[in-house]
Amino acid sequence: MTESSLATTNLLLGIMAAVSVIEIIVLVAAAIFGYRAYSRVMQTLDSLEARHVAPLTARTTAILDDLKSLTGRAESGAGSLDLQVRESARRAGEVARHVRWRSTRAWQQVESVGVGIREGIAAIFETGGDRDMNELPRRSAL
Repeated sequence: MTESSLATTNLLLGIMAAVSVIEIIVLVAAAIFGYRAYSRVMQTLDSLEARHVAPLTARTTAILDDLKSLTGRAESGAGSLDLQVRESARRAGEVARHVRWRSTRAWQQVESVGVGIREGIAAIFETGGDRDMNELPRRSAL
């Protein structure tokens, strides 16, 4: 190889070494800049968390605690309400049975009076009205 060829190769190797050193310097500067930016972002996030997220979390936790206690009360109240509804339904059933029994008895009494009146009228028309009512034969009620 000739000396000019070696000089050219050395020159190119020197340029490549200088570019590599510049690249390392740029990479180190970029890493330092990236770390500083990361530090500022983290400080900003910590500040936002302290000012906004922490109070919001505390309020949300308080609301959830209140909701939990209300749910517990509602569940215990639902059991009590269920018992009250069952008792009311039982009482309503008893009242309905009593009303049915009383109305049936009242209807039977009305029906008996009607049968008595009908029998009395029939007896009057059968005898022509000249016989004593105590002498009439008795008919059974329907």
